[in-house]
This record gives sequence, C-alpha cells and structure tokens, in this order.
Amino acid sequence: MVLVFFALVIGIIVGQKVDFRGTPTIGASARPVAAPEDLKKMSNTFAAIAESVLPSVVSVNTTKIIPGRSFRFPFFFDDPFGEGPKIFREPDREVNSLGTGFIVRTDGYIVTNNHVVAGVDDVRVTLNNKQRYPARIVGTDPATDIAVLKIDIPNLPAVRWGNSDAARVGDWVMAIGSPYDPALSGSVTHGIISAKGRKVIGLPIEDFIQTDAPINPGNSGGPLVNLDAQVIGINTAIFSRTGGSQGIGFAIPSALAESVVDKLIKEGRIVRGWLGVEVEPVDDLIAQQLGMPRTEGVIVTGGYRNGPAAQAGLYLRDVILSFNNKPTNAPDELGSLVANALIGSRAILKIWREGKTIQVPVTIGARPTDRRGRPVGGVNAP
Repeated sequence: MVLVFFALVIGIIVGQKVDFRGTPTIGASARPVAAPEDLKKMSNTFAAIAESVLPSVVSVNTTKIIPGRSFRFPFFFDDPFGEGPKIFREPDREVNSLGTGFIVRTDGYIVTNNHVVAGVDDVRVTLNNKQRYPARIVGTDPATDIAVLKIDIPNLPAVRWGNSDAARVGDWVMAIGSPYDPALSGSVTHGIISAKGRKVIGLPIEDFIQTDAPINPGNSGGPLVNLDAQVIGINTAIFSRTGGSQGIGFAIPSALAESVVDKLIKEGRIVRGWLGVEVEPVDDLIAQQLGMPRTEGVIVTGGYRNGPAAQAGLYLRDVILSFNNKPTNAPDELGSLVANALIGSRAILKIWREGKTIQVPVTIGARPTDRRGRPVGGVNAP
C-alpha cells in the first residue's frame, strides 16, 4: 500500500494523469516506449536465440569423495582380552555439485569453469535432451577459471563464438544455465551488459563482462549470448550479499576465453606468451619528463637479457603505448594481452621513444618457468 501511494505521489509531482486501470499518460501526443508489435519482435528474438543455443548447453554434475576420518580409542577402551586399541573409521562420503557448460565442437568438447571441476573425482555431463554421459577433463586454466571437458559422442550441436570486444555497454544479452538444481537446467534469463573490463575476483587474469542478466549458483560455466546467438562470455561469478542474483554478474569475455579454450584442446595445458619486460604505469610526472603529449602507456623499467623484448630492441625508459593496436595503460593490461598471444606470433608494439612514436615488431616467446615449474614473473607479467 505504501508503494502504491508513493507511485501516485510521483505521478502528481511530474504532472502525469493517472487512471486506476494502471495506465499513466503524459499527454495526448505521448507515445508508448515500446509498441506491442515491437515487444513481439523482441520476444521472437529472444525465443529464436534460446532455440538456437539451448541444444548446445549442458549441465555439469561432479562428485568429490571425502575420505572418512579414523579414530583410535584410548587404552582404557581396549578389549580386556588384550587385542589392543580399537581403530574406527568413518565411511567415505560423496559431495555432489552442479555447474553448467556448453559444447564448442561437434566432436564433444565442452567448456565450463575451472572451479566447477577442480579437485573432483567424477564428472558427468547431461545434454539438453536429458542424456547423461561420463566426461573427462581435457585441461584446466586456473588463471582464467576455464576448463575443457570431453565426451565421446559425435555430431553434437556446437555454439558459435562471438566478438566480445565489439559488444557495447547497454547491449542485450542472454544467460543460460542450471541454477541451484538439475531440474532447473536450461534456464534462460536476459539483461544487458552493465560494464566491461571488470577486475573483481582476484584471478591472475581478469577482464570480466558485467551483466544484470540473473545468474545464480549452478550457472557457472554457462554461456552469455548476444542477439546474434553467439557466445560472448562464460558466466563465472556474482556479487551478492544473499548468495543469489542481485543483478551483478560477471562473465569471462570470449576474446579471452576462445584462445584459452583452443590451447587447452590442442595441448591440454596453457603456456602463456612472454615479452620479458618489467613495466610500471606512466604518471603525469613521467609523461612530462619524457615530453609526452598526454599521460598514457607503461614505461619499461627492466627486463630479461635474452627475452623477446630485448631481442626486438626495446630499451629502458621506452613507453609501450599499445600492443597490436590495443592500449596498454596498466601493467596487467599489457600482461593479459601478451599472455594470450600465440607463441611465435608477431606483435606490433607502439612505443614512445626520445620524443616520437615508433612501431617495434616483436616475436612472442613462451614464458619460462623456475625450478619449481612456476611461471617466471607470475602468470600474467609481460
């Protein structure tokens, strides 16, 4: 009742006429925001997207075995006939969890989140037609929270990747997944892109799309789809104070995910690209000292003697403005671009050096590891 009263008050203040059939009017010349035929077209669009993508979306059911604990009873509980202390062991227990995935190749390759399958003992995939199959983990990449599964079923319907770089804030999107319960698999929600380039979870490599399309537990690993029925993101996380959707969800963009998925399918692991430089952001003082027209880029402060950057002729105090025409205004931006570049590929660095802009070609190297197998400089250091 309070809410109704508030709405009426607002209507009076802004000069609207309100009839009690619930249809506010502003004036005789007012036009509805969306005519019925427009709404019908939009409804048909969403329905067509769902029909196109749903056959490629799967539920991912996992099982983890938790070993039972062993207990040794104290001496005074021993058998009086001298058989010694008794050791009792709890039975093992199963922990089941649910996620979502989508088919990216007709021969059975499926994408999901790494956190859906990390540390589990068994993975089962349920297709849209309710058929269930065992799946094996082809490869995982904790740095981006991406995993690839494989089921041995041919002629499966695969999604089409879209270009997340071309997506705009405000674009319509659809999220598909299995929220909370296997019985709810194939649930479809829609919303818009709220923001791009979010870094919110603390993964080594982050560039999330933010959306208000409802995403709930169980949706992890499902596709975020544009109006062309193309996958532009992998639904991964939500910001919530309740555990449910509050209109703040995050998806791994396809521009990042597609290359990771390809590498996992081909090699089963990720070897990231490497320049071999140490960089820091350019601030106003540095830009002024170097005579730059504006504050941008990252400045080279160190590097590896035989690294790709050194071989390409980069120097200390060079400012890297872009990598393959993509701006690099923070070390993690450059690091992500380099990390996801193909090993052996040729990239063009736009450099500010000695008062002018030049272009420097560089061949992307493979990031070396230390004696413990850890990547040198961290996962996404350039």
